[in-house]
Amino acid sequence: MQFLVPFVLSLALAAPVAAQPRSDTLLRDEIAAAIEEANLPIGLFEVDVRDGVAVLSGEVLNETTQSRIVELALFVDGVTAVETDITVLEPEDLADPEDAGDPEAFDIPEDEAAAAPPPPPEGFTARPDDAVQADVVREIERADLEGNDPRVTVNGGVVRLTGQVVSAWELRDLVERAEQVEGVLAVDPDLEVAEPESMEDLVDGIRSAVLRYSYYTVFDDINFGMDEPYVIILRGAVTEPFKKTEIEKRVARVFGVKRVDNQIEVLPLSPNDQDLRRALFYRIYRDPRFSDRANQINPPIHIVVSRGVVALTGVVRSAIESRILESIARSTPGVFRVINRLEH
Repeated sequence: MQFLVPFVLSLALAAPVAAQPRSDTLLRDEIAAAIEEANLPIGLFEVDVRDGVAVLSGEVLNETTQSRIVELALFVDGVTAVETDITVLEPEDLADPEDAGDPEAFDIPEDEAAAAPPPPPEGFTARPDDAVQADVVREIERADLEGNDPRVTVNGGVVRLTGQVVSAWELRDLVERAEQVEGVLAVDPDLEVAEPESMEDLVDGIRSAVLRYSYYTVFDDINFGMDEPYVIILRGAVTEPFKKTEIEKRVARVFGVKRVDNQIEVLPLSPNDQDLRRALFYRIYRDPRFSDRANQINPPIHIVVSRGVVALTGVVRSAIESRILESIARSTPGVFRVINRLEH
């Protein structure tokens, strides 16, 4: 079942300075560095970036690692999307061919095999498990969680976190805090995200997270859906890459959000589009029929411009107002096409 919830917009008093696009080479290097710093159990792995889209390919030991790598790439400023060709290795893929003829090579108890830590990376400093555990616990205490702190166990430098958190952001924050502790080889987050008290609370929390974002303006448009329980799909368009990343982080903090699938489009940087946004804003919100809505905390008419194509979204009072706004947009010099998605 899918839920689609339209948002009204929040007009910032001053629009942020347009950010310069970042090169694919820089994005590739930052993604590779983030994956390397995370010390994840991966095999051969390649990172490429094409026009802001990260292309990840290689081998990982489990699906948790696969999800973590995709998340790391998404959180690099300037990455607009992630394409994956990642293989999750099956147990038989991990066997050493030289041991194939040695029956004793496979005579390892299953619980011991599952608990075996990954090999340490070059330069790794091993520490006693009890010392690592104490430091991880201290780091988690600094997180000031809304619920109870998770249980921490350490085996051979591998930290296992068990318990419950209130959001996807808390889960990610705990993992990152544990990864930063000296002597941690890997982190196994066996954490459950608590369910919200009601679907209304979840929707209100997500709406508030977006509308109270200070850089969210009438030139952006966000909506969201859910096709798995409490896995939020963000859609729509924003004028700057950093908005896409920061909105995802804000939504991930909402109580009950288990994961965020960020499908927000970053609109192309274009001086002509910028001029059109300003012209349309003044023509619409200085029109006597709509000027009263310019002073609202969340002006209800959204103006999304991409390469001269204008999409009008939001809420108006009547079908007549919808037609008037469409006419204003069509008569504005430089507009190639108008898409009317206004609701009333």
